[in-house]
Amino acid sequence: MDDYNYQHFPPTGEKADKFETFFDAPNVGTIAPDLALEDLESGEPFHLKDFWKSGAVLMEFGSYS
Repeated sequence: MDDYNYQHFPPTGEKADKFETFFDAPNVGTIAPDLALEDLESGEPFHLKDFWKSGAVLMEFGSYS
């Protein structure tokens, strides 16, 4: 792969400011706020707290860059 989002990693210049906010992310084990979400298949609303009742919840966020 010759080209990606940044010519340099970690990025430099203006893009470096955006990269620095990555380190302000919550630590592992931090309890997430209860969010109202929508099931993508049914369209029905649900809350994260509904899943917390049954155990640990892993939330993964990413992007196709």
